[in-house]
Formats: sequence, structure tokens, C-alpha cells
Amino acid sequence: MPQVRKASRIRLIILVVVASLLLLGSLVIWTVLRPSVMASFAVNAIEELLGGEVSFEDASWIGSDLLEIDGLEVRVPNLKGPEGLVARFDLVVLQLDLGGVISGDVLRDVTVDGGLLRIAEDRSNQWTYNIDSLKPTEGAGGAGSLPDVSITGIRVEMGTFDAGIQNSWEIVGSASFIGFAGDDEATGDFMFDLTKLNTGDDEDDAISVLGGINRERDRLAVKINGVSLTDQIKSMMPAMKVQEIWNAFDLQGALGLIEVVFEGGSPPQLSVALEDVNLILPTDLFDQDPWANYRAGEITQVVGSPRLHVNQGSIQFTGDSFRLEQLEGYLLGEEGIGEVSSVPYVINLDVESLPEMQAIEKVDDLQSLLERTPFELRISTENFRFEEGGAADLPSEVAEIFDLFGVEVCTVDITMRFARAMGASSSSPAEPVTFEGEMTIDKAAGAFKRFPYPLCNLRARIAFDDKMIYLEDLVANGSGESIIEMR
Repeated sequence: MPQVRKASRIRLIILVVVASLLLLGSLVIWTVLRPSVMASFAVNAIEELLGGEVSFEDASWIGSDLLEIDGLEVRVPNLKGPEGLVARFDLVVLQLDLGGVISGDVLRDVTVDGGLLRIAEDRSNQWTYNIDSLKPTEGAGGAGSLPDVSITGIRVEMGTFDAGIQNSWEIVGSASFIGFAGDDEATGDFMFDLTKLNTGDDEDDAISVLGGINRERDRLAVKINGVSLTDQIKSMMPAMKVQEIWNAFDLQGALGLIEVVFEGGSPPQLSVALEDVNLILPTDLFDQDPWANYRAGEITQVVGSPRLHVNQGSIQFTGDSFRLEQLEGYLLGEEGIGEVSSVPYVINLDVESLPEMQAIEKVDDLQSLLERTPFELRISTENFRFEEGGAADLPSEVAEIFDLFGVEVCTVDITMRFARAMGASSSSPAEPVTFEGEMTIDKAAGAFKRFPYPLCNLRARIAFDDKMIYLEDLVANGSGESIIEMR
């Protein structure tokens, strides 16, 4: 009998231990699977992945593996103002792998419904942004793939701040997007594909943004298509320097492909393909107005710069320099002065050592700084036909040569180069703009001012610079069968 009681006692103890373990396991599972706890797991994973400070307001289960989180925020460490808020998501649905709770690898797919992505540039340190301070934990994400992200609506804000001044955040522009993101198995990059949402007042074509993040190279590459240069789109350009230069050139129209690359240890790069754009060459680059109107043997100064219509070409930004490459199009005549011929051209402009934007407190300051900026400008025109009784806006030196030869009709090829050298120091006087060029006049009719005798079938080669005009050779028909030659 005592043996029976002992066996029963052992079975009872075993049952109690098993029941306690089951109860404890249930309690652990219940605790772990509480929405707030699972949300904390997800938040920790996001913090390691992004390197920011992540918080949320509330969480709840909406399915066996779907966790809904309200008010998810990502902030940059050490930035306390609005610029420190990198992202806020109104509603985030996470698909979780509960089997990864122990390893911490729980996050699979993400759906974002409504929110804000804020990109802020430091006015005191150009090309530096709030997101630069996000430093992922070393080894976060490992070699595995990042979760797929579906975005059903998010507002992107662009703005500026001064890291040394409190309450210095200023919003510059904003736009809303939908899209998705996820790992590309072929490249290993985290790719995203966004489409701009147009409001009822927008006239923009569909703007698409395709980009990729390479975690190993610390590289972000973005391609943007379908951009028309509305005020809203100009304000979304991710660099103060780019916006200031675009304003100085008064870009108008539609762009082709825009490519932006940020890579650790290298200056940022931005390339813009021009397809149907009007712009001006800022007169502040020159010592005097570079354009003149030639009509019927008379020269009148063009106030400011005539507009240039670009059929194709590109703008390249690299750090503190930019260039206009192979801009092909034509010069639009000044409005309000009658019929003016459109002059075809090819323009290349290299501008180096652009001023720092924090030195600019108003637009006039940018204009005065452009007066000191070193640059090289090359303009060429081929087979421009100037018709009798016509008028054209031309480089001032070319207009003076037309006037010197009394040109009434001709075909002309022109090549010009303007340049300003780098000043000895920031306090030294600005270097003067020098220029040189050459032109060929063919099938011309007119009368050379120093030899006022009607000429036809004139052909001449002329070189010029900022000091002198050089007549290299001239052949023309005079009256009857006479031939005039000058060398």
C-alpha cells in the first residue's frame, strides 16, 4: 500500500510540473505575442536596419501573422527639431514570421498607408542631409533580404535647416507618392519604384521615381522620369545649390531623365537630360550684356539675355561644379521687337567652384557671386542663314562684325569661347571675362565699311578676341566681273 501511494505522489508531482510548464509556456507565448511586445520586436529590427530612433503609439493583431501599428516614427539621433523626424507613418501593417522570434528575424512584408518622409538639407553644410545621420547597426540585415514594402500613400517633404540653430527647419516643397520597394535578387540592391500622385490642380504628367540602395557601397541611385518644371517640382530638387542654379538659368519646360547618385566618400552627382526646355545664360557671368540685336544694318542692345530653346543636351552637377553639355537648339528672339530669326546653336558651359549657399542671404547675392565664378562657355552656330531684311539676336561681337561688313544676307558659321579664370583669392577683384572666336561668312551681300563698295558672293574668314578683329581672308564679286580679295 505505501508503494501505491508513493507512485501516485510521483505521478501527481509530474502532472503538476507539466501543468506548470504548460502554464508558464502559455504565459510566455501570451506575453510574447501581445501586440505591443511583437511591435517592440519589429521596432528593434527597424532600428538596427536604419540606425534611427523608432517609436510607435499603438499596435493590434488583425490576423494570425499581421500586426497593425499606428503612429510609427523614425527620428535621427541628435536632431531634436522637426528636421530630426525622418518619417512618420499613420498606419503600418507588418507581416511577421513568428518562427523568427527567438532569432529576432520576424519582419517579412510591410504595407504603409499614409505618412510622411522628410528630407532636410543642412544650410551650413551643403549636400548634407538629416538622413546621413542614420547609421545602421553593423551586420543588421546580414546577407539576407530586406522586407518588401507596399506604399499606398506617402507625402515627401523637402526642406532645409541649420544644425547650429534651434527651430531652423523650413519646408521648401512637398509631393505625394504611391509605390513599392524590395530587394532585387539580381543586384542585391534594395529597389524602390514610386509614382507621383497628382492633385486636381496639377497639370504634371505622371512622374516616376526608380531607385536603389546598395548597403555595402553606401550608395543611393535614383532615376526620375516625366518631370515638367513647375514650381512644385523645382522645389523638390534635393539640393539648395541645384535650385539656386536652376533659378539663375530660369529653366522652363519639360525634362528627360534625371539621375542622382549619392555614394559615401564621393561628391554627389546629378545629371539632367534636356528635351524641350527654355533657359537663359545669366548675364551676371559676363562683364557686359553679351547679346545684341542686328537688323537692317543697325545694332540695338538686348536687355538681359534672350531665351534659348533646347532640343537636346544635358546638365551635370558634381559637388561644387556643373556643366551644360552639348545643348542643341536655337536662340529665341527678344519679344516685342518684330520678326526675329531663330539662331541655331550648340552650347557647352563649364562652371567651377560654385559659391557656398550659406553665404547667400538673398537672390542678389547669388548674382553678385556669379560675377566672380570661374567658367568656360563655348558657343557654336553652323549654317545660319540671315535673310535680307531680317533680324537676329546675336553675340555682341558677331553683331559688330555684321555691321562692319554691312551684311544684308549671308550664311554664317560661328565659334566663340568665353572664359573667366579663378581669382587669386576670395577678396581679390574678379578676373575679367575674356573671349575669342572665329566665323566664316559665305554667300553674303553687303559693303565693307572701310571700302563702301557693294559686294556679292562674299566669303570671308574672320577671327576676333576681346581686343581685336582679324580679317584672315575675303573674296567677293564687285561690279561687272571684278573680284575683290583681301588678306
